Amino acid sequence: MSQEKEKAPPSRSAGVKPLAALAARQMQQAAKAWTELLHAAVTTDKAKVQEVPAEGLEKALSWPLVAIPVTLEGPVQGGFLVLLKPEHAALLRDLSAGQPPKEGGLMEMDGATEQALGKWMESLCAATAATFLSKPETAPVARAGPAVILKDAAGLAGTSVATDGWLVSGTLSAGEHKGIPVHQLLPLALGTALADDFR
Repeated sequence: MSQEKEKAPPSRSAGVKPLAALAARQMQQAAKAWTELLHAAVTTDKAKVQEVPAEGLEKALSWPLVAIPVTLEGPVQGGFLVLLKPEHAALLRDLSAGQPPKEGGLMEMDGATEQALGKWMESLCAATAATFLSKPETAPVARAGPAVILKDAAGLAGTSVATDGWLVSGTLSAGEHKGIPVHQLLPLALGTALADDFR
């Protein structure tokens, strides 16, 4: 009796292209929403995806971080992190208030920054769902939690999100202001599931 050959496990690199396409559409949707939110034309660049093991995060993200947890509910479930530099979180706060950017970074989370990031994340969560408009049956519901400031990437180990997975990065630029790099850290299983649903 012939024996069936064992199927090779799917290549982790196979998720890079669909995740990049998913992120590109998500960032385009977010740019539209943030154009209204910031009252300035917001553009985005090409999204980049890289596989980052937990032990490689400190090298990939070697700076203080503002970390915002996002929970997905629906056909695809799980959690991921949105990561910003503190100075970019402060820039979003100032732009949201229609004020000129202030010098210096964000040392601690204050009410104005929490409110601005809350509105900003509402639009990103909506953009995430809108990304699946062509396949609404697979669209997840995204909800953001409170932002925290971390000294460095080592602090990510204390979050509830697995840190071994995909780092998805893109830059949003509002008017003449400097671009705001947005990083999303997706656990391997969640990133793979999203990529599979988006194919």
